[in-house]
Amino acid sequence: MRQFGVTLQMVMDAVRQSNLNVGGKIIEENGMEFVVRGIGLVNSNADLENIVLQLNNGTPVYLKDVARIQLGGDFRRGALDVDGREVVGGVVVMRTGENAMAVIKAVKEKIARISSGLPPASPSNRFTTAAN
Repeated sequence: MRQFGVTLQMVMDAVRQSNLNVGGKIIEENGMEFVVRGIGLVNSNADLENIVLQLNNGTPVYLKDVARIQLGGDFRRGALDVDGREVVGGVVVMRTGENAMAVIKAVKEKIARISSGLPPASPSNRFTTAAN
C-alpha cells in the first residue's frame, strides 16, 4: 500500500463506493433478534480485486495490487465453551403436546446416527439434557 501511496481509508472508501453496501446490525424486538444487512453489488473475490483505488499517472491501482482477497467467515453471533474450550451446542424445540422423553430419545438416536461424521469425542464432549 505504501508503494502505491494508498491508505487504509482509501481502500475502505473505494470498496464502499463500489459496493453500495449498507452496514448490518441486530434489531431486538419482543425478545427476538433480527439480523439486518444490505446486499451490495460484490458477488465474488474478482469483483473486489478489480475495484480501482486510485489512478497513478493514468494507470489504475486495483485493490488486488495492494491486498490479497479471500473469502472470510460468516457473521458470528457468539460462542459456547466448556472448561475454556470452544464446543458446539444445539437447542431442540419440542412441539406442544409431544412426549418429552420420546423427543429426547429420538434426538439421541439421531446423534448416534450422525456421530461418525462428528469430531472424535473427548472427556469434555458430552451430550446432556435436562432429563438426564
